[in-house]
Amino acid sequence: MEVVGRLTGGIARDFNNLLAVVLGRVGIAAVALVATSRGGIRASSPGAYLRLAQADAPSSVSGEAPAFSFFMWLRRSGTDSQPMFVLEIPGAFDLLVDPADQSIRSHRGGAGGGKGLELVLPLRDGNGQVPLDEWILIGVSWDMLTGQFQGWARSETLPRVQDAVAAPGFAPSGPLGDLSLGRSLRAGTIAQQGEYGLIVFRDLACDGGDFDDVWAQRDYFGGYRLDNTAAGGNLTGPDGAVWMVNHAILTNPSEAVTGIPATAALPGDAVSISNYCVLNTADPDSTILTAGHVSDLSAAPDAFEYVSPYDVGGNPFFIRQVPAVPGLPDPWYVTGVAPKIRQIAYGTPQGLIRCVMSANSRGTKISDADDRTWPENYAHGFIQTHLGLVAGCLNRPARVSAHIRWFAFDTLDGPVWSGGVTHITSVGAQRDFARLSSNSATSFVGPGEGIWMSEGAVYALKAKPEPGSLVVADAPLVVRAYVLRFPGAGT
Repeated sequence: MEVVGRLTGGIARDFNNLLAVVLGRVGIAAVALVATSRGGIRASSPGAYLRLAQADAPSSVSGEAPAFSFFMWLRRSGTDSQPMFVLEIPGAFDLLVDPADQSIRSHRGGAGGGKGLELVLPLRDGNGQVPLDEWILIGVSWDMLTGQFQGWARSETLPRVQDAVAAPGFAPSGPLGDLSLGRSLRAGTIAQQGEYGLIVFRDLACDGGDFDDVWAQRDYFGGYRLDNTAAGGNLTGPDGAVWMVNHAILTNPSEAVTGIPATAALPGDAVSISNYCVLNTADPDSTILTAGHVSDLSAAPDAFEYVSPYDVGGNPFFIRQVPAVPGLPDPWYVTGVAPKIRQIAYGTPQGLIRCVMSANSRGTKISDADDRTWPENYAHGFIQTHLGLVAGCLNRPARVSAHIRWFAFDTLDGPVWSGGVTHITSVGAQRDFARLSSNSATSFVGPGEGIWMSEGAVYALKAKPEPGSLVVADAPLVVRAYVLRFPGAGT
């Protein structure tokens, strides 16, 4: 298995999972890639819109909820003479860029059609306009107890601006229609063109110090995962993040969710009804079904498309979480491979790197994404980006029943095996090894079904060349296997 490129991310957290899962004479190694997949969306047209059913709006913005806070990353790429909407929860909350005075505006609706509360954030550059082509962090907070409606904004080059309205006794409205990203349902409005990054609604009010802490992280997920309560702040990490979008790209949607043909997504692909991820903790199935919330969306040429926030605009803005220098010590059981692991962890590979890691479902899944030849999840991103340098395969552990397509292997006819080859999940206490496999199922100890091979067993898949890569058919495919030893990989 040969992996080329700069691999950075959550390797420090999973250091002890850098293991290959192969036992026997012939095997398939298990490879996972790095941390969470970042996926924002881009509006390249003023007509772009995406609507989420009213029932799927953030519960913290209901008229009865006592407080909420909101964080969003935005990167504008165009201006216009019409109000440029980013988000609208009709009657309850909205966010837009107003061309009349070049300000970012947010509105909190009043109950019974009463007058609402408005925040004006004059984040203006040297040309007197809200900056283009740089990341902007926007934060808003509402506290019913004090009647405080506050907002903040800051960009890569401009310091923080803020506004606040105090309205004790104000009765807010709940959602009166579908939530919209991009072009509002109101007449005379358009979508703010550019990148819509992570959007998070939290269940507690926040203040300017919390906003500054999120900004200081330079972390795309800062508004979601920052817990600053030990320092006197109000952010409680994922526990208080009740609603979130634009956090991931769904590569294996289920038709069962929507009843229509499911379409997998990669960066550059259009957002569809079946592949848009919504985290909504008010939905008991939120951790299982993340698609199916979209009620309507614009189609080509006005469609939103998926982007990586790390691929936008020259020098990267968001800080990737990588191990701190000098890094982790070399445990005795990984001494033999530690130098290579460090090369990958610190982004300094020298030529082709043999990268062997745990194959959880974030890295690769049991089948190819949609109708592509790339493996699902993070593997396909690296393969597609550096196809001309790929000299091997990144696949999840072998499965006895196969009949699917993997990169560099032809498994449509199934594998060939002899001797003791069984599912890990059916071998008593050894089911614990299933945590290194993929294909999640609640009945398993681990995430899925790897295979267990007794000594002398044979398990084989037919290799195949991949056009455009270094995987060719003019020489035997070499499969390097490491024997798994609990709790780590031996030297």
